Amino acid sequence: MLTTLAPMFSAIPGWFWGVFLIWILWWRIGLSTIDYMTYIARARLNDKLGFGTYLNAMLIPVLTLTFANVVIYAFNVRTLVKKEMHEEHFFADVLKGLPDRKIMKKPLRTVFPSFLTFTSYNFLNLLVNGMAVEKLFNVNGIGYVFATSAGRQYDYVWSYLRGIHVVAFSFVFRPKLLFFVALVMVFLYFINSSVMEILYSKLDPRVRRDA
Repeated sequence: MLTTLAPMFSAIPGWFWGVFLIWILWWRIGLSTIDYMTYIARARLNDKLGFGTYLNAMLIPVLTLTFANVVIYAFNVRTLVKKEMHEEHFFADVLKGLPDRKIMKKPLRTVFPSFLTFTSYNFLNLLVNGMAVEKLFNVNGIGYVFATSAGRQYDYVWSYLRGIHVVAFSFVFRPKLLFFVALVMVFLYFINSSVMEILYSKLDPRVRRDA
């Protein structure tokens, strides 16, 4: 099942799951919200802001990112484990008559460094999906800043005959916001790579200098 679903899930962009969950959870069931900032502001105005409010507001965005990545991660873990099960030490444990739980615990521990490497390489993809989800659900983050760094700026006027209407628009580019987004992404990727390297050296003794 994972072999069939993984290529399909990898081809579907993260924002598609956001639209699908909006239709299912928000439109059909009336659960959660599609406008995070407005929902939080309305709850604060009515003195109903609490931990549950934030959880409800973030329900669909979190589920969107989960659906976009869970099958791909499960497929990679399954592939790594099945590859490890063809190693000699796995058959040795089977011939020793060890319990199944103890036998399977060793492949999971040995494939964990490879799983960390996959996570490190996939970090930018996770970050870009998160930025798209932020824009889709109006969550103020680097995705929102990136979306507002360039675009059209409309000029509105008021008249008694036509009400509020647009008279002109111009293209606006804000390089400082774009530089800020790039700086945050570089910083997060640096932190991610550093943490992965530290964990990798602890989990796999073969990469240590003194080994």
